[in-house]
This record gives sequence, C-alpha cells and structure tokens, in this order.
Amino acid sequence: MGTWKPLAGTLTAGILVAGSLLAPQGLAGTTASLDADLKEDRHPSRTKMVQAAPTEFTVSDVVGQSGQTIALGIKPQNMGSPEDLFAITGLPPEVKLSSGSPQDDIWLVRRKELTSLAILAPEAFSRRFQIAVTRVRTNEKPPLTLTASVTISAKPAGSGVFTSAGQPRPRAAYERSAGENALFDKARERFKTGDIAGARAIFEVLALKGDPDAAIAIGETYDPIVLGQLYVKGLQPDEAKAVAWYRKADELGDQRARTRLNALNQN
Repeated sequence: MGTWKPLAGTLTAGILVAGSLLAPQGLAGTTASLDADLKEDRHPSRTKMVQAAPTEFTVSDVVGQSGQTIALGIKPQNMGSPEDLFAITGLPPEVKLSSGSPQDDIWLVRRKELTSLAILAPEAFSRRFQIAVTRVRTNEKPPLTLTASVTISAKPAGSGVFTSAGQPRPRAAYERSAGENALFDKARERFKTGDIAGARAIFEVLALKGDPDAAIAIGETYDPIVLGQLYVKGLQPDEAKAVAWYRKADELGDQRARTRLNALNQN
C-alpha cells in the first residue's frame, strides 16, 4: 500500500499542457491552483496545508513481465468527480500507460480511468522503479500524493513475437473507443503538421494496446520511403525502427505490413 505525502512542487508546467487535452474547460482553475502550490512550496513556513484523507484513493505495489499488459493497483474511492485529474510521475521513458495524456515525464489521467489503467513495457525491458500518483488540487481539496513500487522483469529469451514468415495472420480484433479514435485523428494531424514526436507518443500507446493501424502509422513516421514522399524536411528516417513497427503490425494481422517491409527490402 502506498504512503501519503503532500505534493512537493513536483508537478511541472507539462501538467498544464497535457491537461489541456483532457480537461480544457477547467484549465484556468487548474493553472491558478498549481501556481499557488508552487508558491507555497517556496515558503513552507507560510503553508497552511489541509490534510486530505488518504482513503480517497489507494495504490499498491506492482509486479509484471515486459511485453505484457500490467495492471496498476490504483483504486479510487467514490470521493470525487470522475473527471478529477491525476498526475503520474516516475515512469521510465520506455514505459507507457494504457490511458491518459503524456507530456514529457508526466502522465495525466482522469479518476474514471484509474481502475483500468495499465503499464505497457517493451520486450526485454527489466527494471524496478517507483511511481508517484497525485490527485491534482481541486477547488475543495489540496493535492494528494501516494507512491508505489513497480517491478518489471524481462520476457524469457526465445519468446519473441516478431516474425514475417508463414501465412498471413488474421487481423487483430481491436476496436478503438470514441476517445481513442479522437486521439488517433489528433496524432494524424500532428504528423501532417510536423509534430512527429507528439504523433509517435499517441500512436505508440495505441499500438501497444493492440491497434494495428497505430503500429503501421508509427512505422511510417520512421519509414524513409514515406517520409520522402511527404517531403518532410529536417527529420532523419530510421529504417530499423520502421521495420520493427511494421513487424508489430504484421503480428497484429495488418496485411499492409508485408508490403511495407518488402518495399524497404527493395529500397
């Protein structure tokens, strides 16, 4: 079980940027409250903290294996709005979350997404780290932070999933939610306007959840042929990464992946 501690100025301006994707109507209030938190941190003698009940939500330590979906042990109580924002920090760059909005080293998620929230770690990833889960300040309550330990072990050797031989696989039966469709479209727009890093972040979350279209899309952001056709300037292609993501799409049953791989082999 995690332990309670007051927020200590760890929420950066990235929370405000990512929060605009999740709760644009309340951004002004969130900005003002976070500014107040930071000012209080600079003058602790002036701080007048009101202790929030730790039972508002709980977190548990997590153990799992890379290459698999690892459920986070966050259990919110019925003590707030489903739209309350939570900031999760401490995730290594290689690790993603199944929901929410990433911004640098911070993930923002809504209270209603916490119970199904999962960690997505790449193959061969192995590490133990600590995460902090912070319910962002609301009009009624100060911020509240709980921590948990996460241990991820590498998948055993010889259990890789990438392959391009044999008969075509059936396409994975993955259906995006309405929110994921909106995220996918947003990623497409970012790619078209040159925000490649932003597009990749969204595509990767969806691809690791099993979306073959997202796996193809992230491969395209590295594909020298695709980038050449789009006349994208100042962006270096990475054929090895393009191949890896196309193989992931092939694993998920996307028939376009074989065509893209063959085109790269002949390039």
